[in-house]
Amino acid sequence: NNEQLVRWCADYGPLTLTTQPWRLLTAAFLHGGPLHIATNMWCLWNLGRMAENIFGRFTFLLVYLFTGISASLLSVSLHPGRVSVGASGAIFGVAGALITALYFGKLPIPKPHLAATLNSLVIFTVVNLAIGASVPVIDNTGHIGGLILGLLMGALLAPGLTRDRQSKARHRQLVFSGLAVLLAVAILFARRAG
Repeated sequence: NNEQLVRWCADYGPLTLTTQPWRLLTAAFLHGGPLHIATNMWCLWNLGRMAENIFGRFTFLLVYLFTGISASLLSVSLHPGRVSVGASGAIFGVAGALITALYFGKLPIPKPHLAATLNSLVIFTVVNLAIGASVPVIDNTGHIGGLILGLLMGALLAPGLTRDRQSKARHRQLVFSGLAVLLAVAILFARRAG
């Protein structure tokens, strides 16, 4: 029920773009029903384990949160009258971050395993974008919003993945500080345009 989802802080333009911008984040934790949450949690469990191994838990959490906001922001900016919920935008963000981090990072992973993993991630992303494009109730705009920021984040995080702990933390702080400013500016722009 869309009215119930809006009461629970779904992403909805008339509220998100005016007085309740926190809906950009809360929408990534709401779902439209048991099947919706089950499929998203299965994907998150699979991608999340890999993301924790590559990025570490804290960075994985930040990737999820930032790309969830990015997904909601693009969705509400292009479709302000649509009620949108779900973790899938952030899941696409995690997939995107993994793709570029694995591609650009100099990780000690055997090339055949790296190629197979990248291939699987790209297939997952393309197939699910195609499904989203063919099913009208799926918010593919949100998927694309999460994916775009995820690809950027992975590319920016990749150079720091093999550094020592202290250097990695400084690199992560720089990346996420810059992305926080970028998201804040995008949110302000969307609110003015909306």
